[in-house]
Amino acid sequence: MILYHYTDTENLPSIRVRGLIPHAVPNAARNDDPAVNAILYPEPIVWLTNDPTDNVAQPARLTVRLEANSKRLVPYVEWLRKHHPNFKAAMRDATMTGIAFDRWYVYRGTISPNKIDGLATSAEM
Repeated sequence: MILYHYTDTENLPSIRVRGLIPHAVPNAARNDDPAVNAILYPEPIVWLTNDPTDNVAQPARLTVRLEANSKRLVPYVEWLRKHHPNFKAAMRDATMTGIAFDRWYVYRGTISPNKIDGLATSAEM
């Protein structure tokens, strides 16, 4: 399965050596609402998407190849259904704001460098 991970170019040297390591979102990026944080920043994970144009705000896009049946790879909607206290309202709000949760995945674990096939910078995306 081909997926994409977006990151800052300053992270690339570490990713080349260590791979994609799960992390929690820093407090500075968090929302003031704890319920929103629980949705957007669940636990230390690696965020992935199946859409190569989904997050052009980051200057680098990595192409990642993973087994589709990996137990560590979870569609975000599935994760949300299990963890959000009001899943239907969250999906309704996402639809109204144009967020495409169905394109996103969470990966629970480190993705080794040999699973990363390609790199595109913002100039190439």
